[in-house]
Amino acid sequence: MDARTEEGRIDTTPNAKRVLWLVCYSALFLLILLPGCQDTAILWATLWMTLVSLWFGPLVLLVPGDGSRQWYAPSVLFNSAMFYYSIKGATLAFGRPIAYVAGMSYQELHRAYLFASLNVLIGLAAFNLAYLYVSSLCSSGFLAPLMAGERRMRIAKTLPRVPRAKDPVVILTVVGLMSLSLFFYSTGQSLIGFLANPLLRSYLTDGSLGVQAPLANLWKYGAYLFPLGSLAWIAQDGWFARRPQFLFWCHAFIGTVIYFLIGGRMDMLGFLFGVLIIHNILIKATSKWVFGWTGVVCLVYSYVINLWRELWGQDSGTTVLARIQEVGDIKHSFGGMVDFLAGTSLSDIRLLVKIADVYDGHHALEHGETLTRVVTQFVPRSLWADKPLDLSVVVNGLFEGGGGMAGTPPGFTGEMFMNFHVPGVMIGSAVLGAAFAYLYHRWVSGSRGPFAIVKYSLLAPVAATLPSATFANVLSGAAVPILALVALESWYGATGTRPMEVE
Repeated sequence: MDARTEEGRIDTTPNAKRVLWLVCYSALFLLILLPGCQDTAILWATLWMTLVSLWFGPLVLLVPGDGSRQWYAPSVLFNSAMFYYSIKGATLAFGRPIAYVAGMSYQELHRAYLFASLNVLIGLAAFNLAYLYVSSLCSSGFLAPLMAGERRMRIAKTLPRVPRAKDPVVILTVVGLMSLSLFFYSTGQSLIGFLANPLLRSYLTDGSLGVQAPLANLWKYGAYLFPLGSLAWIAQDGWFARRPQFLFWCHAFIGTVIYFLIGGRMDMLGFLFGVLIIHNILIKATSKWVFGWTGVVCLVYSYVINLWRELWGQDSGTTVLARIQEVGDIKHSFGGMVDFLAGTSLSDIRLLVKIADVYDGHHALEHGETLTRVVTQFVPRSLWADKPLDLSVVVNGLFEGGGGMAGTPPGFTGEMFMNFHVPGVMIGSAVLGAAFAYLYHRWVSGSRGPFAIVKYSLLAPVAATLPSATFANVLSGAAVPILALVALESWYGATGTRPMEVE
């Protein structure tokens, strides 16, 4: 959006600066990658995708314009993730071997990549146009009837610094600890069991793959209510103009440990990201560069924990101290960082190339079946013996070298294509952009209480991870705690206090 001067004229300076950044980026991109390139069409397609995602994502941080889009806005997060998703396709322009496209001829790869890049551009355009349109409706007040009741309230009664027995933070803490105990009891695992073998965590109810604990998923989501209590705590502190104290940080540290022990990398990073967002909105605004440095820290952590798991699985007799020493070795920790960033730890457009090739006439479309996993994944395999495997495992079987049960998420664009081809990408991306815009304005701009900010802190990581994830897994991971907050709101009110007094 353009900034306006005092005379009401549109200030085009921000857009001019963004164009200059894009020109500099394009020149650097071509200067570095064009020499030695084997397929210039792939390189140019990659450049166009990254230019679009840069314009709506990272460039907002460099040239913020009117300040209406913060670094934690879903459009910035989604487009930043799409930039990383798209730019990795440049490796295919150099004939670099990768499992996703193994077995494809040059002609097939060339055609499929250009088709995949077209889908990405369509998805980016649909997402951002829908996002901007709905945002304009929310800002103009046109959607005010749908946002009824979302007015900011002043509370006459303040909270004590330490939550009381009946406060929502205490309830979430107790339920979380009880669920965590039941989780380890039902799975029969030690505290480090799921760090040693991540597959056990991924297939908790499957006896042939995991630990065959029918209610383990229920207890796992219940355990996640403990860190949700941390988010509610810091949001309430910020709402009542108090800075978080030592006791809160102890609570948040325990929540981080819970995610580290039984959750995935994205779960823990999403929680820490949520704390940062709430702190920024309600307590103290941080520099826009915090987003960039947070991303760097997340990448380093993701690489280290990935290396840790690889080393753990190589030799069960190696001591923990020896593994830590190996992870700390600079040759292991940083020597492979470039390969990690260009690798396949996160789904990217190179997988979409394979999906587009397979589902473009060679394989029947899913027609929305993958989206039903939002519900069916909660059905224990003990009650549904033939329940389909996780979609990431199905996708893993599409390409050569994708054996095993670790799984490869299709990414949002890939999953929309698998279900409804190009129209699915266009409509799905538009619906996603509109939903993000509406919820962002409802929960942040029109917030009436701290719980609304907590809801957004749970939604924001979805915008950052969805481009490379499975829709059902990401949505359910955010929906469960959001529904828990909705239930607490129905009893405690929007601020988490009873009774509510309005001045």
